[in-house]
Amino acid sequence: MTTRIEKLIKLQENLVESLNKINVKLEKICAVMISDQILQETVSPEGEVRSAEQCGEIIKESFNAGLCLAKDLDADHKNFQYSVSEFFLDDEEDDDSEDEPPRAANISSTF
Repeated sequence: MTTRIEKLIKLQENLVESLNKINVKLEKICAVMISDQILQETVSPEGEVRSAEQCGEIIKESFNAGLCLAKDLDADHKNFQYSVSEFFLDDEEDDDSEDEPPRAANISSTF
């Protein structure tokens, strides 16, 4: 009979193994994407052949632009999450019970 610690260790080993398999697949996907971009950049839109240095520079600039865009998107997402949390801050304080359904107004008492 295995103990809980042994089960946890086995689970962790399986997780690490799965992550390693995923990383190998991600590396292949990245290699294919870079290869595709290199092939696209070897010829300029005007039909002129580019050198390896020119292709490398274009790909490097594209990669750096992608990193900047990812950082901007992450910052925008954090600002959005902050705005949402500020917007609903008062609403959470007013709600005593979220489990209760909303009550219908008593229309006859208002006339």
